[in-house]
Amino acid sequence: MIELRHLRNIPWLKSLTESEMEGVRRAASRKTHPPGLPIFAPSPAPESVFILERGLVRIYRVGSSGSELTLGFIRPMEIFGG
Repeated sequence: MIELRHLRNIPWLKSLTESEMEGVRRAASRKTHPPGLPIFAPSPAPESVFILERGLVRIYRVGSSGSELTLGFIRPMEIFGG
């Protein structure tokens, strides 16, 4: 489980009650990903969301020719899904 102090730093979670925040904390898990490796691939039925604690995540698509197009970056305390 992750610590509540990390969740309390996310603006859109500040309005949750203590009970709701505890539910989020119980459902959450912490994962570490090595730099340069994918975290997830697009899915028609996503089942997860991620809150970046530290680092930088590049969101990109791979074209049919193999070229990569950067769509944006995720910074700490931002959410992304997959």
